Amino acid sequence: MKNEDKILAFHDYVINNTKYDVDKKSTKSNTAYGALIDGYAVCGGYADAMALFLNRLNIPNYKVASNTHVWNALFLENAWIHLDLTWDDPVTENGKDTLLHKFYLIDTASLEKYNITDHEFDKTIYEELS
Repeated sequence: MKNEDKILAFHDYVINNTKYDVDKKSTKSNTAYGALIDGYAVCGGYADAMALFLNRLNIPNYKVASNTHVWNALFLENAWIHLDLTWDDPVTENGKDTLLHKFYLIDTASLEKYNITDHEFDKTIYEELS
């Protein structure tokens, strides 16, 4: 499998097996443990789980933080791109599970087109993503 296929498989696995922890069901929802073991996570937990996986693949990555959110950045095919499992696993009004690929391996320009304040990050800190 190519790295992109492995990343997609893990992305989908985490989203299909994790719920956003709206009701604080896990005391570890801000960690990979919450996402991978408890099945409940907030953005930090989703990002931690993905970072563990990317590290195992030896793909350069780090977590990007805004004032309200955390997601992953990774270096793939000579470019830094974004990956946000939290926003690809939206909380729906009817509680139905949804799997998106809207924030899957996208560049900064594409991310900014969504005009979401949670994704406003300091480009002086994350220069690679500018």
